Amino acid sequence: MTVTLAKNLTSLTSLTTSPLHPLTQDILAQAENGQEMQHQEWLKRLPHGTQPLPKRLVGNAPLVASASLLRLLDERVSNFCRQLKPRLQITGDAHLWPKLPLVDTLSFDFSIVKEESDRGWGISCVELQAFTSVVATGKMLNEIAADLWPLTKDLHAYAKPTASHSWQSQAKNHFAPVKQSILLEADLNKQTTAFDFYALQHYFSLDLVDTSKVFSDTSGLFYTKETGAKHHIEHIVNRVILHTTKQSEHLTRLLGQSAVSWHSHPLGFYHINKATMPELALPKGQRATSAAQWRKLGVPASQLVLKANESFGGSDVFLHVTEQQLDTLLSPDKWLVQERFSPLPLLESDVHGPIFGEIRCIVLLSDFAPWTAMRLGRLYYGQKASATELKQREGEGVCVLLTPPAEPFCAH
Repeated sequence: MTVTLAKNLTSLTSLTTSPLHPLTQDILAQAENGQEMQHQEWLKRLPHGTQPLPKRLVGNAPLVASASLLRLLDERVSNFCRQLKPRLQITGDAHLWPKLPLVDTLSFDFSIVKEESDRGWGISCVELQAFTSVVATGKMLNEIAADLWPLTKDLHAYAKPTASHSWQSQAKNHFAPVKQSILLEADLNKQTTAFDFYALQHYFSLDLVDTSKVFSDTSGLFYTKETGAKHHIEHIVNRVILHTTKQSEHLTRLLGQSAVSWHSHPLGFYHINKATMPELALPKGQRATSAAQWRKLGVPASQLVLKANESFGGSDVFLHVTEQQLDTLLSPDKWLVQERFSPLPLLESDVHGPIFGEIRCIVLLSDFAPWTAMRLGRLYYGQKASATELKQREGEGVCVLLTPPAEPFCAH
């Protein structure tokens, strides 16, 4: 069945103050076949042989935030960054990792939820991690949107860079501050986010290196190219989640003893994640605690969501739990429970029904100066905002969340 987007997908703006700017509806009206258009624009920008962003993951069009939503996101991010400042120093086995840096990236996922307030909606933090996500994908989609929908050409999916910097120059200072910078991942081209690796390469000229190509000798850490040439590594943009690799102990020893600098250090993933959420001052209705202490929240098990602390990509998240399930977990300290919320429909499809949304704010830290380098939306049907649930239905998928037109910002 062919669906005409302009007729069948609408923005819900009946609230007194909508989380989305009215410009969103104007863009949707011009976004028939938006997934295919963005996919084709992606292919134009990256050379043949790279992995493109799959169509099934792409939303139909960008969203434009209302001033209220943007302000609420910025306030919550700033507040969380202040709360997390005392624990940014990564810790670990001093024998394996003799020198550990500060956390330099934080990602926050906020669900847009129904709320008893003058607005009628709010945001609830559902995910926290010290691991770089798809920043470059967001930048690429921002540029694609500007070409496809001229209405968005002066709107941006990131906070204003500091004076004299463009997005690319400021982000490069975080990702690739030295010439011999690489992106490192295990089974690199088999990863579901491999498209983002090639986008990072496009912006920062990084070599993409599989962990199987890395070795060390007395003079440092190196990798080999297909030609057999040996290249020295000075700086690593890390995308490795150590416990998911086949030789995690070997890789840990190899990387831990190497005198390299890092973006998104491998131990950051374990240092700050969902298990950290109980340490944050969260509003009533959004509180979280270890599954071992779930009764301390004072709400029935049926009103809780269960999440594995080190899960990612929507895995190991259970929306419907029972007392028995919580009381019989084998390792309850490795699980988090959080109060359930009611998501707010952002869009509506005549064919598939209401569409809900989460916003990811990816924050880069330098001398503890937080910069929101990307704001991404994930639109979804049903109950779970997971990439595995996306089926290329109209409206669902990843999109950029753009600043509203009133913001005086024109840096590119």
